[in-house]
This record gives sequence, C-alpha cells and structure tokens, in this order.
Amino acid sequence: MLRLEVRGLGAEPAPREDCTLPGRTVNPPLLPLRHVEHLGAHAHRGNVVCKQSGFSPISASAADKLPRGRRGQRNGLVYHPEYDGFAPDSWQVVINAHESARLELAGAVDGAPSTIVDIQRAPATTEARLLEITEFAIDQHAMVRQSDGVGGMVGIGDRLGYDGEVHSFVMKEEQLRGNFAHDLHFATEQFAAHFAGRNVGWEEMLKEQAELWPDPKPKSARCWDASVDLGNSCHTDRDGARSFAVWLRAKPDGGACGWWFLFPEHGVAVALAHGTWISWDGRSQPHCSAVPCVPEGDRLLSLFASLPANLCSVFKREHACARAIAMRHAQGKEGAHCDVSGSESVLRQLKVGTPVMLRWVPEAPACLETSRSGKRRWGASHFRWLRCKVVAVEKATRTVTVRESASPYWVHPPLSASQVYNGLVVGHY
Repeated sequence: MLRLEVRGLGAEPAPREDCTLPGRTVNPPLLPLRHVEHLGAHAHRGNVVCKQSGFSPISASAADKLPRGRRGQRNGLVYHPEYDGFAPDSWQVVINAHESARLELAGAVDGAPSTIVDIQRAPATTEARLLEITEFAIDQHAMVRQSDGVGGMVGIGDRLGYDGEVHSFVMKEEQLRGNFAHDLHFATEQFAAHFAGRNVGWEEMLKEQAELWPDPKPKSARCWDASVDLGNSCHTDRDGARSFAVWLRAKPDGGACGWWFLFPEHGVAVALAHGTWISWDGRSQPHCSAVPCVPEGDRLLSLFASLPANLCSVFKREHACARAIAMRHAQGKEGAHCDVSGSESVLRQLKVGTPVMLRWVPEAPACLETSRSGKRRWGASHFRWLRCKVVAVEKATRTVTVRESASPYWVHPPLSASQVYNGLVVGHY
C-alpha cells in the first residue's frame, strides 16, 4: 500500500463512526431546482487579459483566438468589473449577495447530464474560527504559481508528488502540523454541517476517500485548497469529486467589493459575501472568480475541499493490482494451477508488447538498515505501480524485461519468475 508520510497532516483526532461528521445541522431547507440552459456560442467571454504589466481590454473575437490550457482555460483571460465588457448584473441568472439558490445547469451538448449548483448564504452559522484557519493555511503554505489571473491559491493536505508517492504540502512551521490537523477536522465538521443531506455529494466524497485512502482510514477531509483575492480564468477542475467551498472576508462588514463567482457558459453570476457556501461540479461545469476589488486592509478568502483526480487514480490502481495479486495467490493455494507452477501460468500470458503493471520499489537510502526486515518495511511503504510494456521474454532463463510506458528509454532489469508472479499484473489500470 502507498503510505502517507510521517510528516502528513498529523494524528487524526478522535474517530467517529459517521464519516460525514455531521456536527450540528445549520443548512437551510432545500430550494426548488431552477433549470439553466447552456449558452453555447453565446457564452460570456472574459473582458481583459491579465499581464505582468497590468490589464489589457480584449474583444470577444480576440478572446476566442487565445490558446487553451490543459484545464480548458485561456490563460490570462479574466473578468474585471472595472473594465467595459463585463457587467455581471446583466447576466442571464444573477444570484444576489443575500440570496440562496439551487440551480440545475444543463450539459454542454444534447444528452450530457445536468449538474447541481447549491448556493447557501449562512453568515450567522459560519464560525469565526474558519476564517482563522483559512488565513493560517494561506500564511503557512507556498502559493501555487498563478499564470491565469490575480491573487493566489495554496494547496493543503495530501497531494501526489512527482515521485508518484503521497506527500503533504509543506508548511513553513512543520511543528504546527499536528494542531493544524485538528483545525482541518473542525473545518470538515463545518462543511458537513452545511453540505450533508443536500444531495450534493458530500457524503459520497468522504465515503470514497475512506475506501481509497490507506490505513489508518481518515475521518476528516484530506485534500483542501485556499485562495486569497483570487481572480482567474474560466476553467474546469481535474478533480475526482464535486467541489465544496466557503467564501470569507477578513472584514465581514466591509463595503461592496465587486466579488463574483461565475459560470460563464450558463450566464450565471453569483455575488459573493462572507459566509457564502457553494457546491458545484467543477469537473464538467467551467467556472471562475472575477477579479475582485479588494478594499484597503481587507482580504477576500475561500476554503475548498475536493479529491484530486490523480490521487484517486493512484489509489484505485493500487487496489486493483493488489486484488489481482491476492486472487492469483488464492488460486495457487487452491490448486488452480495443478499442472504448472503459478509463475509459469503468468509467464505464458506474456509476449512482446503485452501491457502490464509493475510493482516498483525505489532503492532504499543507505542510511536505512539493510536487513531483510528493514528492506521489507521500506518496500511496503514506498512501492508504486508503473504502467509498462513487455519488451522481452526469455523462456530459457524464465525472465521478463519491461519498459515503462511513460519513459520509453527506462528499461527495467530482467524480472525473475518469482518477481513476475508477485509483482506483475497483466493489463493497464
């Protein structure tokens, strides 16, 4: 199993049986769904391009010619209320700062499923501690590089590292991580109090997290983001679940600030205010934050929870491969391969070009003990499954050579029959 590092979020607070952590129910009654059609070619475009030198107005036709990024965004194209071409009050659906709503956004093409946007205004039940937690998180984590707007975002909690292992976003003061874990547990309770029971997927997200994440099973949401004074390009999210967020102000009673959350392809403009809670499906519905006009001395913040798609994929792949190996071992014990050994049965399935999954363990650091038990502990906590293809099968020596699909020149040393039987799964997951 992939293991979370010791420097993870810290020890989980006292576990509860109910993974939704309901806390006290504060969410308002469900409002009737309001259907909103997709605008197609009439979707609203950004009105300015954000550059290092400032903002430059742009026409809709010129905006359509800007290249798209991997999340569908046109980098630097944002919505700015102080420039001509963006008047959110005139959009097809305007949700005012004190108005709750429940919208059903139609799919982009005929037959595509619609998704729900749930908007709640709950400043009275938005605990002040949430603001403190969000400010602390932003101050403790490095900003994610912003190339498509203003303000900034930070990642919090679990992430997939470049090495393919699960890490935690680094904090400036790592000694505070244990206390911060309790803060995120409190935030999870608050999110559950506002989103549980509203048919927006909160319970399903935590259930999937509990099924996928390794032991000890987390009882709090493990993957968060926070933003400050954010204005970004319209985009979709590379997440494995719906998005859940609360918007907060350092000065909740401050004046108007032109703060908007947008669904441009549906003409939906949601005025943001302290204590606004929104759930939406960012995987399928393009969205963004308009450039806010931040009053002096104020900070416009948000705290998000979801599940990154890459983490979910890694854990699902791990579970699928582990099940395949376990089934292979069980069949071997039951005499399913009475005519040939288990490894011989697997070898017979392999030929040049066969897609396989390889259980790979990086070399242990020299500082670790070199005993068999020490190596076993290292392998149990640091392995990962790599997508590979077979490049050679040597029947005489009963060895198999594979090459990693993502790195065409990385050919692994020949695998023995025992290594094939215990660490190679036919097919890609």
